Amino acid sequence: MTGRLAAGLRGAARGLDMLKDDFFRPILHVPSHPLRLARFGAPAALPATALARAWKSDQARALFGGVAAHALSPLTWPMSSSVGMA
Repeated sequence: MTGRLAAGLRGAARGLDMLKDDFFRPILHVPSHPLRLARFGAPAALPATALARAWKSDQARALFGGVAAHALSPLTWPMSSSVGMA
């Protein structure tokens, strides 16, 4: 995985436990950790096909694509990376 993107995804994954309460609240609310939520949301907004390019091996890309496919939307659509990241 490329350096800056890898660091960004690691940071987003580290704070995922803090964000779980915000994920299950109504959409219109003030998040408990707004900066962490933004850090997760930036790469999650990408299509899964774009974010999968960050991994170097075919196996890693396939694993991410398989998990992201559970979004039940085309992997070329925006926000399809969110399921793969969670």
